[in-house]
Amino acid sequence: MKNRGYDNLGGKIYIEATDIDALCVDMTYTQLSLLGLSVRVIHGNSLTMETFNTWDSPNLQVAKMAGYFN
Repeated sequence: MKNRGYDNLGGKIYIEATDIDALCVDMTYTQLSLLGLSVRVIHGNSLTMETFNTWDSPNLQVAKMAGYFN
């Protein structure tokens, strides 16, 4: 996205990612949080809609307190 000129998307875009593999969830949360994006990463099964755990990035938490993404 940076190569296409999209910068500073932290408060402008909401990303939700779901994976059944805990290692993939950890890597996704870490990478997207370090990029400063507003992201919710869900450890769960998207086929059965089962959710084991959910993580909100720090930027998403701040954006929600500021009234974005309501």
